[in-house]
Amino acid sequence: MGGPAVTTSITGLANAPSNALDTARVLVHYKVDVSAVTKSEIEASVGARLHKTIPDIGVRVLDVPADGRAHAEQVLGGRGEVDFVEPDVVARPQDNLPSDPSFPANYAVGGGAWGWTMTHTTQAWDITKGDNAVVIAILDTGIKPNGLSDFNGQISSTWNVINSTADASTTAGSHGTYVAGIAGLAIDNGTGGAGFCPRCKLMIVQVGTDAGAYMSDIATGLTWAADHGARVANMNWASIVDSATMQSPTSYAHSKGVVMTAAAGNSNCDCPTYPAAGPYVLGVAGVDNSGNKAGDSNYGSWVAIAAPEGNMTSWPLINGAPGYAPVGGTSSAAPVVAGIAGLLFSANTVVTMRRSSRP
Repeated sequence: MGGPAVTTSITGLANAPSNALDTARVLVHYKVDVSAVTKSEIEASVGARLHKTIPDIGVRVLDVPADGRAHAEQVLGGRGEVDFVEPDVVARPQDNLPSDPSFPANYAVGGGAWGWTMTHTTQAWDITKGDNAVVIAILDTGIKPNGLSDFNGQISSTWNVINSTADASTTAGSHGTYVAGIAGLAIDNGTGGAGFCPRCKLMIVQVGTDAGAYMSDIATGLTWAADHGARVANMNWASIVDSATMQSPTSYAHSKGVVMTAAAGNSNCDCPTYPAAGPYVLGVAGVDNSGNKAGDSNYGSWVAIAAPEGNMTSWPLINGAPGYAPVGGTSSAAPVVAGIAGLLFSANTVVTMRRSSRP
């Protein structure tokens, strides 16, 4: 974490909606010999208030006046006690949802099961359908399992980073529900569909909403998942702004043997997004049912792997009720890789992170 203090800009945030989250936060990491009193004095000098500290990596999340973030970054970045300071970037969920009410019938190529066939997952199920000792963490918008019996018995634990409770449903968005379904819906229960690792367990970690997630909350969720037994962690968020803060939790999770997958983004460009392009993370692009790059998917040498988009999954509300329909975007592709990683670990418990991921 050493080296000169640096600052980054939040300008150019990818596809920020009109209701974007408040971005008046900065992330600060101090040198090891700086006292708590000195930290508080430095932060008070720019009108900052401590929002939280990210466990295991020592990054402090500060709330600053909305019109004073740039000034706070400049002042903090110029202090010799500071390793780095950067904005708490808001990353966006990477779904691609058709608005046409008839899209399930039109979009479900081969009944929506072609992704399982293309990846030979149904053949892999002859060897293993997963192991409940293998936990896949879904760092997303929480989960809405009501009316979706395929989630019964699938969830091992939940945590809401935003309010520090185990309730990942009350304020959940829809995005996390269908992402979790692709990775780990139950199988052979006579209802709904099946995830790619249907007998793995799901760890639901709510780090944001359908509007987006602070990078600090994604970082917090990743360290929490690593500390609580996740073997795989899926992050379907994308920002074009790199984050020094995220490099510590990805390295930390890697040291714990966690395989990390992340959506590459849906801008159809060679434009690295984060956390997908970060260290030890498998950035996942999307392919269509012909094996070609999906039209919306980002691409480039920073992408580690590609997987099918358009996978059938669980929806909190479809045609007026909970149900099942395909979903596109690289948020559909990344949990495919997460689920297949779960199958790999279920079949071979001695597989290591270094053999299944890239630095």
